[in-house]
Order: sequence, then C-alpha cells, then structure tokens
Amino acid sequence: CARAGVAKVIHFSAMGVDRAQPSSFSATKYAGDQALMALDLDWIILRPSVVLGRPVFGASALFRGLASLPVLPSMPDTGR
Repeated sequence: CARAGVAKVIHFSAMGVDRAQPSSFSATKYAGDQALMALDLDWIILRPSVVLGRPVFGASALFRGLASLPVLPSMPDTGR
C-alpha cells in the first residue's frame, strides 16, 4: 500500500472470523484483517453477515431461491 501511495483501505472481511475454531475461509479472512491492522495507514474492516450479489453462491443463492418461491416458507420454532 505504501509503495502505491494508498493511504486508506476498506477491507471486507466476514462475521465470526475471530472464533476459536475457524474454517479455512475464516482463518484466511482473519489473517488478512491482522495484516491490515499491522500497517501504518488509515483502515476500516467491515464484517457483514451476508454479501449479496452476482454471481450467485452460498447464502446469496439461498436468498434468491427463497425470493422466487410463490409462497413464504414456514420457519420452524420461530413463531413465523
């Protein structure tokens, strides 16, 4: 960042990356968080719960699939 003249960084991480038993995905996200925090520049780390967009993968695919249903699905044990 310093060689490129970057003074501010916005990093998209993920919720739960600092848990005791992380997944490979979480471990690499957390390593990126730690590396960024060690740099001498202005940074912010965002940890959204879900990122929606194209192409459709993971939770994004689930939400798009649910949205296309002609009825709302029942959610057990939620009162809804």
